[in-house]
Amino acid sequence: MILLTLGFGLVGTLFLCLGLLSLYSNHRLLRRCSEVGEGVVSGFTEPSDEGCVRPRVRLVHVGDTIIITGAVGSCPPGYQVGQRVVVRYPSGKPGMAVIADFQQLYLLQVAMIGFGALGVGAAALSLDGVLPR
Repeated sequence: MILLTLGFGLVGTLFLCLGLLSLYSNHRLLRRCSEVGEGVVSGFTEPSDEGCVRPRVRLVHVGDTIIITGAVGSCPPGYQVGQRVVVRYPSGKPGMAVIADFQQLYLLQVAMIGFGALGVGAAALSLDGVLPR
């Protein structure tokens, strides 16, 4: 029982730390992304094994067309072709653009933090029955 508790605690701590580190890294990146533009969903990636697709967004910046791919896939697609979306990018570097919505920016980090908190919480609750008083 103690090994199971330690396993939940270690995995939970790992997920919690990775989620927080990723959230901090993402926050630092967004602070540098001072320019805001508008892109148009031009299509989707090929479906994964689960059928999830990621959006491809076309951004026009000073006459150049840049295609960016969203970080998070969904099934069914979370966007429609032709839909306008907000993008953020560092000044003068539109090739580093990211789609600026919650799903694309924070969903993975929030999920990792949530799973980590559940693991640490489960370990803490199960320690109550394992450790002598």
